[in-house]
Amino acid sequence: MLLIKQLDNSTAEKKESAVEPKKVTEVKCLEDYCNNQVKHEHSSIMQKHLTALGEGEGIDYKMIFHEDDTNENHKKHMDGTHSHEEKDANGVVSVCWKKHDKIISPWHDIPHMPDEASVSFVCEIPKFDSAKMECITTLPHNPIMQDKNADGTPRFYHGPIFWNYGYVPQTWEDPSHIHPQLHYKGDADPLDVVEIGATKLKVGSVNRVKPLGTLAMIDGGEVDYKVICISYNDPLAIVLNDIADLEVHCKGTISGIREWFRWYKTPANKGKNEFGYNEEVQDAKKTWEIIAETHNSWKQLVRGEIGDNKFWTPLSAAKEAKL
Repeated sequence: MLLIKQLDNSTAEKKESAVEPKKVTEVKCLEDYCNNQVKHEHSSIMQKHLTALGEGEGIDYKMIFHEDDTNENHKKHMDGTHSHEEKDANGVVSVCWKKHDKIISPWHDIPHMPDEASVSFVCEIPKFDSAKMECITTLPHNPIMQDKNADGTPRFYHGPIFWNYGYVPQTWEDPSHIHPQLHYKGDADPLDVVEIGATKLKVGSVNRVKPLGTLAMIDGGEVDYKVICISYNDPLAIVLNDIADLEVHCKGTISGIREWFRWYKTPANKGKNEFGYNEEVQDAKKTWEIIAETHNSWKQLVRGEIGDNKFWTPLSAAKEAKL
């Protein structure tokens, strides 16, 4: 049975205060369902876009299934969705997604939360790889493509990354917002994820993960959060519920992640990155707040309220089609 819990509670409180939801057999906006409110009124353009995908109501849509296995919930929502990898003449790799043979955007069309205890993780760079793959927020349907150097050649890290790396869909770090504590703006990208599980994931795969904590990296005068997560398919997921658990069961992981991201640009003669909050990792409760905040920024972006029309969204695509 899928249990609905408040995001701002601790893990222990979630288990104790879980309530059984009413049976829901259609796609609904999670906020409306949890809060028992009337249905959101979203733009007709977004409504048509989601209808064209075959499912969804409003901007903040998700499937709610009446099942026992939450892993199955994720699989059912992703049913019919697959990634497709291509390589051009220069060896540059790109990955796009299709759902029932219709091209979709993994950034906009995959729900950020498959259930109340987890978030979706789109893998851009599998662990131990060095090709710098990233979501292209300005291109149609936001494929994952390999970044390029100034001379046009494919970009690689100067060494492998030791964790699976990617982002949370339906999130965005707003560059027009100055963080009141960190005093830096967002980096204009989806929320980054560092997944610490033992399995090497596939580029383009979508995975159900548990948020544990967050490092507030400062890169070039911008906030670039790194959310530390563990896949629910990993054996350690049962004992890792908050950032303090990492120091017990995976000692050295936090410092390893911090130092990798601090130094990884220096071989290219760039400066070291810094970290906010006195370099301390934020706990799971704060991480859920960051996820909610960046999800709200994403909703503003896809409504056209922020973003200066620089990013590809279903709304921008609809406007362009009318020209």
